[in-house]
Amino acid sequence: MRIPRITLALALFALVARASTPADAQSASVQSVSALQAQLTKLAAAQRKMDSTLARLESRILVLENASEEADTKDAAEEVEKQASAKLLLSLEQRVIALERAGASKGGSNNTATSAARTVRAPFVVEDDDGSVILRVTGGKTPRLMIGEDKGGQVELGTGSAGGGIVRVRDAGNTDRVLLIGSEGHGQLRVVSAAHSAVLTSDDTEGGATLSLFSGDNPSARVRSGKQGYGAFILTDANGEPIVFAGSMSSGGGYVGTVRVGPRARAGTLGPPSVLQGAR
Repeated sequence: MRIPRITLALALFALVARASTPADAQSASVQSVSALQAQLTKLAAAQRKMDSTLARLESRILVLENASEEADTKDAAEEVEKQASAKLLLSLEQRVIALERAGASKGGSNNTATSAARTVRAPFVVEDDDGSVILRVTGGKTPRLMIGEDKGGQVELGTGSAGGGIVRVRDAGNTDRVLLIGSEGHGQLRVVSAAHSAVLTSDDTEGGATLSLFSGDNPSARVRSGKQGYGAFILTDANGEPIVFAGSMSSGGGYVGTVRVGPRARAGTLGPPSVLQGAR
């Protein structure tokens, strides 16, 4: 913005009027001219201030326009990258589907490419979103699979160094509560609480099949099937000594039922343990 030409014309007119009027009129004209000059000075200062403000605004607008252009360019580049990633993912999915179909048509496990794509090398750990371990796999001669390591309680599956398999179920205090063992000719299931436990064992080479109940470390009851095929039921006292036996025994070329009530040796005049035995 510039000072209007009419303002300059008024100033010149005032000067001319001053030269052509009497002294009193000239004095009044001088005052008018002085007032006009003061106004012109103010207008000029306002003009300079306005010009400075306009220059700053134009500079700011230029900066904002450049930033907007850069943002548009960045958004366009990100969109191109997203589209490229989506195409790559689609291509990989199609390749996996093709490999799976090829493996199924050729017997599955005989396809080297499919088998390699599904192989994960141990050891490795699987974590949840919180960083807690939910699955751990170890290798070696006795590999292990542990589930639920950091969340309270754990299930462990593995193999022994001499063969066979092991399953352990632990509580939040890492104490075994269930133990399952399987090996050649032998199987065992153990269930444990704080004060009691039950053990089921089957062995072809030793005592046959036995279910044993324990109070602490002392056996309290047992049910067993011997190697010859007959069964037995045994109750013990608080120290684990047999006090009641019910089973079968050989007699006259066959077996007869027998119940013995102990203890095995009674002191004083009570005599030997009481025996109830069938006859053939």
